[in-house]
Amino acid sequence: MSLLVRKQILCVLAALLSLPVLAVTDFDMEHVKHFKLFRRLYDEGPDSVFYQVAADYERFLKNAGKQVEYFKIKCNEGFYDVDHHHIIRAMKTAESLDKEIREAGMGDELGYLPIGLLGDISRSSRNMRRAKEYYEKALEIVGTKDKKFSVEKYINLAELVYLNAPEEALRYADKAVALAEGIDDIEYKSKALALKGYVYFLSGNRDGFYPAYNGYEALRSMDHPRFSHRYDNMMLAARLAIGHQYAEAEQIAINRELNMDRSLMLLKIYAMSGDIQKGFTAINRRINELDSIAGSVQELNLDDMEAEMQMNKLKIEADNNKRLAKRTIIALMIIIVVFIIVFIIGRRRFMQKIQVRNKELEVARDRAQESDRMKTAFIRNMSHEIRTPLTAINGFSQILCSPAYDLDNEERGKIQKRITENVDNISEIVKELLALSKGESEAVKTDVQPVSICRKVVQDAKRKNTKGLIIRFRTLLPDMFTFQCQAENLEQILSRLMDNALKFTEQGSITMECHQQGALLLFSVTDTGVGVKEEDRERIFENFVKLDEYKGGVGLGLSICRGLARQMGGDVNLDVQYNAGARFILSLPL
Repeated sequence: MSLLVRKQILCVLAALLSLPVLAVTDFDMEHVKHFKLFRRLYDEGPDSVFYQVAADYERFLKNAGKQVEYFKIKCNEGFYDVDHHHIIRAMKTAESLDKEIREAGMGDELGYLPIGLLGDISRSSRNMRRAKEYYEKALEIVGTKDKKFSVEKYINLAELVYLNAPEEALRYADKAVALAEGIDDIEYKSKALALKGYVYFLSGNRDGFYPAYNGYEALRSMDHPRFSHRYDNMMLAARLAIGHQYAEAEQIAINRELNMDRSLMLLKIYAMSGDIQKGFTAINRRINELDSIAGSVQELNLDDMEAEMQMNKLKIEADNNKRLAKRTIIALMIIIVVFIIVFIIGRRRFMQKIQVRNKELEVARDRAQESDRMKTAFIRNMSHEIRTPLTAINGFSQILCSPAYDLDNEERGKIQKRITENVDNISEIVKELLALSKGESEAVKTDVQPVSICRKVVQDAKRKNTKGLIIRFRTLLPDMFTFQCQAENLEQILSRLMDNALKFTEQGSITMECHQQGALLLFSVTDTGVGVKEEDRERIFENFVKLDEYKGGVGLGLSICRGLARQMGGDVNLDVQYNAGARFILSLPL
């Protein structure tokens, strides 16, 4: 069976396995277009165009996730390599195909494809023993999964051995016929019967030839569209020679397309007719043809090897150039890196000096800005907080001293009380300013009874209470409980927290509590006043911050409380979990 016949068998096989049977989709239409172009170029070439089309087709199938179809088309690319005697390329295709199939985990399913391709490569290289081993191994792997593939490989095996082992060739041909009948494939059955008849013809077995010929003719008479007429001339010439019509058989063998080995068939016809001279001529022609084929294959392989060697040479030169370029680049990079390091070190030192200077300038700027802000806030608050009581004192003093007003003792007492309150307000402002400017406390730590201090602060708050608020103190600590701290600072903090609660609570209650929690002593002042908004929870501890401009004070109370607490190793914070007013917590270490 000629290479052209096997090529067309494989193409039809790929078409049948690749084309859909049911609904036609966009993918199906594109698939058919690719396949038709692939098959046309398979038959016509040229190589460069075919390989480009094959690569595009395979890429299309891979992108569509059609792995099976992809592997079969790639296998057909290998058959094209074999048919055109590109043996080295065919070996690479088989190796690549086998690797991809294994990596896809489809070795058990499609591993027969590269093995069958290797069989064709060995056969084209005239290594018949190795080709037979590959074909048999491929048939063992494929089993019953791909019967058309099996039919084609049995035909290949029969072609390998029909000269040396005609009986074995007939067994392979019979298996091909049986498989073709099992899948009801007229095309493969006709090819297998033609091969079987050809083997009987070469063996000179008339009794075996006629059943094969009759079976072939019976199929041909059915005029089935899938019947392969490629071997009609060969079978006719064989029948004529078997029937001793040697001249007619010779003319058909010489003048018509046989799709089989023409020289071998003529040699057999001459041998059957006893024409020694023509037989000798046919033998010489056969030898020359085989030498020519071998020479052509060898020449193509040598061309491929020379191209491969040239590519390897170019690759070696490219690798050498790449290594030289790499060494040059490394040397330049080292120089650049050294320069960059020196530059970075110098620049870093310079930037460090700049950063130090900038930080000094930033600190000076911040201090100036803070000083300016505090000055502005101080002036704004003082203009109101001191002027207001002074104005009141001045007015009441004029009333007391003016003979125009006839005041009784009760009225004089009320005026004196108002004057005293305003003087106390001014004194409180001065005390806060002194506390702010005092900085680090100079008070000495002594043994302090916190319960006693809390009771004193609560009593003072009750005397200042003019709103009818409920003021209470709660503690579980004994009266004699002591700890070391600055008593003056503790009393000042608690007094300011109580004053703050009195200022912002119009009704309800104020509660002071004191209790121990681990290594801390906690004091809390809880009120039912207006509370503190979330965005003001930390701002209230800044200097000169007043949330209500209509309330007295200069905005230093809470700032002084936190400053004193932190000097004592503790802190003052707002309890954010409490939302029925405000709760400030003083924590001091024991």
